[in-house]
Parts: sequence; C-alpha cells; structure tokens
Amino acid sequence: MAMLRITPLPVRVRTDWFSGRPLSIRMATTSVPVVALESVRDESAAHPRASGPRTVFRVLTPDARYALTFEHIGRRWLVEALDTDPRRATRAA
Repeated sequence: MAMLRITPLPVRVRTDWFSGRPLSIRMATTSVPVVALESVRDESAAHPRASGPRTVFRVLTPDARYALTFEHIGRRWLVEALDTDPRRATRAA
C-alpha cells in the first residue's frame, strides 16, 4: 500500500534535543514510538510565502509509516500522510 494523503492532523512530537530527530508521536492520548527515520526533506529554499519554510520527515513506527511535517514559522507538527500496511513496517524494521 502507498502513503495515503490525509487532512493535516496536528500532533505533538518528542524530538532528540541535539539533532531534532522525531522520537515519538503523540496523538490525543496515545504515544507511538518512532522506530526509524526513513527520509528528511528540507523545504526552506522553496516555500510558499503564506506558510513559510517546513521540514518533512518520513518515519516508521511499529504499526505504520507517517509523513510528519514541521512548520518552522508556527512551530507546529502535522501528520500529512500515512501507510498502515503492517508488512511494510515489519520489513523496514
């Protein structure tokens, strides 16, 4: 299954103090650990004027893959896409 785009969902993300790498994602009352970081895309050079620069992280959790976006101006985290195929999650781990 491919990454499915969803309506951006605000989440809380715990990050590594020095590198900024996501360590866990908190959605409502559930906290999900990040198992691996698949990719990082820095969109600082080419960003829309209205939303400002952002960084997109593709992360792997025990249950799914997520596309996490950090908006620099608003200092907020969003989940913009997910892949819930468990076979893909276990193969990559």
